[in-house]
Amino acid sequence: MTTMNWIKDNYTKNFFAFLFITAFILILFQPVLIGEKTFFTFFDNSEQFYPWYQKLNSSLHKGYLPLWDANVFGGKCFAGEFQTGIFYPLNILWIFLFGTQEIIALKYLELLVILHYIIAAMGMYWVCKHFKISTLASIIGGLIFALAGCLATKSHAQSAIFFGLTLTPLVYLFTLKYLSSKKNYYIVLAGIVLGLQILAGHIQPFFHAAILSTTFIAYTVLFNGDSILFLEKAKRLLKTYTLLISAAVVTALPQLYLGLRYMKQAYRWVNAENPIGPGDKIPFETFSEKFIVNPLDFLNLIDRHHFSIDDANDLFIGLIPLIIVMVLIYKSYSNQIAPNFDRNKKFFYALLIVVILVMLGGNTFFARILYRIPMLTTVRQLGRYSILFHTALSLLIAFGFDYIMNQRKVIAPYTKIIIAGTAFSTLSFITYLYLENTYFTPYREILLHLFFLMIITLTMLYVKNIKVLTVISFSSVVLAILSCNNYSYVTTNRSTYPLVYFKKNKLIDFLETGYGDYRVIFDTDKIPKNIGDVYNVQTKMGHGATINKYYFDFLCQQWDLNSEVNDLLNIKYVVTQDTLTLPLIMRDDSLGLKLYERPTAYARLFLVSNIKSNHKQKQHAFTFKKNQYSDLYQQYEITSSVSDTLIFSENYYYGWSAYLDSKKVPLLKPNINNNLPLLMGIAIPSGKHTVELRYNSLF
Repeated sequence: MTTMNWIKDNYTKNFFAFLFITAFILILFQPVLIGEKTFFTFFDNSEQFYPWYQKLNSSLHKGYLPLWDANVFGGKCFAGEFQTGIFYPLNILWIFLFGTQEIIALKYLELLVILHYIIAAMGMYWVCKHFKISTLASIIGGLIFALAGCLATKSHAQSAIFFGLTLTPLVYLFTLKYLSSKKNYYIVLAGIVLGLQILAGHIQPFFHAAILSTTFIAYTVLFNGDSILFLEKAKRLLKTYTLLISAAVVTALPQLYLGLRYMKQAYRWVNAENPIGPGDKIPFETFSEKFIVNPLDFLNLIDRHHFSIDDANDLFIGLIPLIIVMVLIYKSYSNQIAPNFDRNKKFFYALLIVVILVMLGGNTFFARILYRIPMLTTVRQLGRYSILFHTALSLLIAFGFDYIMNQRKVIAPYTKIIIAGTAFSTLSFITYLYLENTYFTPYREILLHLFFLMIITLTMLYVKNIKVLTVISFSSVVLAILSCNNYSYVTTNRSTYPLVYFKKNKLIDFLETGYGDYRVIFDTDKIPKNIGDVYNVQTKMGHGATINKYYFDFLCQQWDLNSEVNDLLNIKYVVTQDTLTLPLIMRDDSLGLKLYERPTAYARLFLVSNIKSNHKQKQHAFTFKKNQYSDLYQQYEITSSVSDTLIFSENYYYGWSAYLDSKKVPLLKPNINNNLPLLMGIAIPSGKHTVELRYNSLF
């Protein structure tokens, strides 16, 4: 075959693979595309990622990157929260393409999730092709990686983690190409993709992909590489790791810089009860017992309904793929499978074994070892190592399918057993499907896979043409994936769930008119916690994995509704279902909500000498007018009868600077009436002045 014919043949196969994978995924998610179902249903996706996309969308279309979010938690470093994904190129591109000044429609966010499914499948497809696996087997590997296991379940649970995980095969692919070609730009590309995993919104996909890449590099160089001295191998490893990590850090630098600085003064919620402070180590019980995979949970591999795993760390691949892996493992020790597999099988097997021991958490000694290694305790959910398990398993399935399809003979002694087993499987399938009169029967996945396994077995017994055998077997595996996974990714039929959940009401309409003038407490489950990121409403609380330590400590001084803490935070209104003694402003009977006013709340700007606890007989004259108010910039005209300290009811944080009559002045963090210092202040002379607050956390 000439070079041109080889290129043409491979281009045709790869283009076919792309079309097939894309079409398959679009068909699978047709209920999402036509608006019957949605990915944005799980708490984090609906309460967190959907409103964050709206915040990013509205800000970008107003011409700025939302480094600061003035709308929730009394003001928060939006870029510091890794999961917002504000630097992820695909998020930015998608918003510019499909967003408007007001909103990015839910259907476009659904398409962004589907796009990442295609990226995941094609990435694993290319990894399989690198190992010289056939096109059809590579498609199987790609589809199983994208549409099964922990990857699929993350799509409706935590989209930021899902986006990062879909890039894992690309990190591995460029690592493989570097090791085979020794061209440095491949390892740099691997590092860039690692950096993109961080930018996508979470550190864990980067962490696990880095483990996969670095351990495979070490295995190849030390045990499977050239016959050179150990010192030379060590130098090569050092050079490789330097290029890999440097490229990752440079790519993710804005997010790392802002995120790590923010995390130094933020609490993290590692369980539902209490947060841990900056630098605090996660309790060993939490690290080793929460979000792990218990031994019995591994039955989730073939039955997800009866054996669920916490934190969307599903292992499910189904019975047929599992049998394919078992055949591969058995045959790999009895005869040669393929050079690429034989050369690397020890790595794949070791990876599976080690990852299983890690996922078991406190059930093995591995958890205690990991707990003593610096940095590893920050990745607390040991069950999330399932992505490495899933990656290795998907690749082994592709190897196994490729091997089975290349066998033209079926072992005669097993014929009767196979026929009897498939007949029983068929009978069981028909019994459960029709006599139970429902599609959602117990052990549905097992029965469906047995049905398709029967088709494969009978085909291998009686079909002699290898092309027909391959096509029928391939179709059966693909249909098994489709049948057993179709209901796993979307957890509700409420297609407009976020739109209903965040639907505007007359209370929101009223509160939006005073944006920048006051904050609100939403004391009800009928209003989403991050409502402020969808509409122009500023709230006391919000929802996120972290919270500013100083803000949380300030709140913890007094939780009473009529506390001075709420006064200082400029909380003028309360929305609740309860009946309060405060003045009732308006109500929304359709939601059963009432809006009350807190007359004691301070204005957004006030003088220290005018705080109520000073008990002064005479209040100093002070007025202000708001000229501009946004996330990154505020401007006021003030008039004061005395020289004093002017307090802004805004959180003090790195990046803020103050200006008085266009001249930069020191930004203070005063202690107000023995409360913990939190709010920003500046010294002002008497008279009329222009004051400004500017935020630029990058400098």
